Amino acid sequence: MSRGRSLQHELPLGIGALLVVTVSTFAIVMYREVRRSAVAAASDRLDRTTLQLSQLLTQSTRTRFAVIESTAALPAVRAFMRAPARTPPPLESLKKLSTVQLVTSIELWDPAGRRLTRASGSAAPLDSAHAHTVIAGLREGRSALGRFERDGDSVSYALLTTVNDGATHLGYLVERRRLSASPQGSRALADLIGEGATLAIGNAAGDVWTDFTRPIPGPPIEVLGAGLHEYARDSVPVLARSARVAGTPWQVVVEFPRNQVLARANAFVVRLGLITIVVLVVGVGIAWITTRWIMRPLRHVTEAAEAMATGRPATVLTEGRRDEIGRLTKAFNSMSSEVAHSRARLEAQVAERTAELQETMQELEAFSYTVSHDLRAPLRAMQGFAQALLEDYSPSLDATARDYATRVVDASHRMDDLIQDLLAYGRLSREQLSLASVDLDTVAAEVIREVEHDVQQRGGRIDVAAPLGEVIGNGRILQQILANLVGNAVKFVPQGVPPHVRISAEARDGRRRVWVEDNGIGIAPEHRERIFRVFERLHGGETYPGTGIGLAIVRRGAERMDGTAGVESTPGQGSRFWIELPAEGTR
Repeated sequence: MSRGRSLQHELPLGIGALLVVTVSTFAIVMYREVRRSAVAAASDRLDRTTLQLSQLLTQSTRTRFAVIESTAALPAVRAFMRAPARTPPPLESLKKLSTVQLVTSIELWDPAGRRLTRASGSAAPLDSAHAHTVIAGLREGRSALGRFERDGDSVSYALLTTVNDGATHLGYLVERRRLSASPQGSRALADLIGEGATLAIGNAAGDVWTDFTRPIPGPPIEVLGAGLHEYARDSVPVLARSARVAGTPWQVVVEFPRNQVLARANAFVVRLGLITIVVLVVGVGIAWITTRWIMRPLRHVTEAAEAMATGRPATVLTEGRRDEIGRLTKAFNSMSSEVAHSRARLEAQVAERTAELQETMQELEAFSYTVSHDLRAPLRAMQGFAQALLEDYSPSLDATARDYATRVVDASHRMDDLIQDLLAYGRLSREQLSLASVDLDTVAAEVIREVEHDVQQRGGRIDVAAPLGEVIGNGRILQQILANLVGNAVKFVPQGVPPHVRISAEARDGRRRVWVEDNGIGIAPEHRERIFRVFERLHGGETYPGTGIGLAIVRRGAERMDGTAGVESTPGQGSRFWIELPAEGTR
């Protein structure tokens, strides 16, 4: 008997699966929460950093504006701007501004934006459009800051302030500077923006960008709007925020690598994965131990129940526990004892009924012997005397007496056939059959020899679609079945029509179906099951002789050989009777 699946294995697996689903769901929720918190923290950090940088740059530019504005107010500068052609340039005053390392040029412009003189440096003059853009952005009418421009491997910009003499506008003082951070400034920026972060500053228009050391590609233009943005910098995903530098045409952007932002969340996932494995191992281990503790007595109960179900003596189970399993064990022992007593009583009753059945079978055998010998003896005497009257005294009998004698002979023959068929049906139902491989071609040949004379007299023929193959059955019973089918096929044919019988066979799912086809009168659908019952006839004995037991013998014989029988028919177009038996090789 197959034991199938066991709860001892399925229960720990089920608990393990539940733990995996529960812990995984918890891990997913927690990871999302940690990730959301990490992104929120990074966003707050970016907000603070960009705001501080923006304020730092604004303060730096204001400080520098104060320096160049004080220089623009010097008398020497004003005197030169009033009469540049007649007054020498105030180079000493201007050179004091260029002592700062990043200053590339100090220049004086006329009101139209044309350069009048330069104190130091070799920077090319600003183009007219840029110069007028700077002039147009004068802060409070005094100072302005230019946009960034590429200057070789660096980025430069211009600071501009007006030179006035009272209410008279004389021109502009322009300082050209290169944007670069000193080592100390770089460290200060790194401390400000944090480890792993990068800083980019550029024109608000998005055309020139730098990281304070060299020109760099700018961020996507949409980053210059408000909010947290995500994009790729050198194929590395980053989170970024931007801020305008007040009083300047500049925009500052701070970027954090996304992986660094989510590092805590990823580390949390790794730790939670380890915790999950530990919880799973511990949980499955506890479930396994608990299941074994519960399932061991249940397995003993199951095995004892299986033994009881198969008729084997059930084992008496140990009743040591006081829980529900102990109560179940006690109840099972009581049930097992009751079943054993009931089985003993039932076996005694079966033995008694078997003895009674055997006695009944012996009486039935004696009755069959009586029918076969004692009942048929007077029938044969009646048949013999009636036949003697017809043969010896026929001239002395009138037509009516001869008709009566003939009827007695025919009736006695039919009665004798009926008794023989009943005896055959009874023997078929009682006797023990030995089944073996039977060659259908041999059986068919024997049957054809039995009916060959009758078929030839009626001008008919029998075709066999050899080879028919082999089946598992009883040769004598199979020959009797096939003889009944072929005999009916020859008999039930319209008057004057030569019978045509065809015998064939086919394989069907490990079984073999034998067909007996005829060109007879056919059978209506409502009678196709009725004809297989004892004494069921569809026609009178005068038209088609018979006892009405032949097809009952066919079906009963097929069933005794683990087979079936049936018919396919259309009235007026013949019938196809079949029997189906196990094929050779299926035992």
